Amino acid sequence: MADVQYLEETIKESGLKLSYLAEKCGLTRQGFRLKCKKPESFTAAQVSVLCKELKITQASKQKQIFFT
Repeated sequence: MADVQYLEETIKESGLKLSYLAEKCGLTRQGFRLKCKKPESFTAAQVSVLCKELKITQASKQKQIFFT
């Protein structure tokens, strides 16, 4: 199962605003928050953007957050 808590912690530690990440993903802030509750619902393009912005480079961490 995708790790919602780890995603939230990673976002908090990054210091980036949710509105910024939402815009980068082509989502509204509300739409972004909904997807954060179920990270496996992000598209491949959105996962790529988030990994870049949040500096998640290890494949194991990407899998832990976004893939079930």
